Amino acid sequence: MKKVILNQEVLYYDFVNCPKGYEIDRHQIRHEMMWGYLNSKKEHPTLTQYPMRHCLSFDYLGEYIRDFLGQFVEHQFKLVFKQRFGYILKQDEYVASRNDIDILDIKASPVYTLVYGVELEDHSSNLIIHHNIKKTPNCTWSIPMQNNKFIIFPSHLNYEITSNNSKLNSFYLIQTYDEVIYGNKGA
Repeated sequence: MKKVILNQEVLYYDFVNCPKGYEIDRHQIRHEMMWGYLNSKKEHPTLTQYPMRHCLSFDYLGEYIRDFLGQFVEHQFKLVFKQRFGYILKQDEYVASRNDIDILDIKASPVYTLVYGVELEDHSSNLIIHHNIKKTPNCTWSIPMQNNKFIIFPSHLNYEITSNNSKLNSFYLIQTYDEVIYGNKGA
């Protein structure tokens, strides 16, 4: 009997645990998010996601994610960074259900989306992923978010961040990636 997997949707999550000397400076990321927020609000007061300048911690996070996924994915691939933005959620604010696919340009859309908890109180909100299981539509998977926790999943899946139930602002980093496949492991 032969087996072919036509569709498989896998999510990966954990806490970032970089080696000594390559730790992610979440305060630096938060600073860049605030810079993007303050500069964007001047021109676009209704904007909800904020662009950021580059900082070294983004490189460390990207390398960590590439190495982490390399341990679990059965084929050899390269993650190619596409876009980065942030959400700063005040008390009772949330991110409505969305995905990172551009339906007008599917080919240029990312393959993976990463959600990273930069600065937030434990369990102040959840990340919810919407998916289907064969004939059962509208299934969800929910995970409480914490500092330094990441979830990476296929970009076509809808996700939302529930209402921030903390009095403090919550900072979420979103990064999207393309995937370049170049062989099977062990082949």
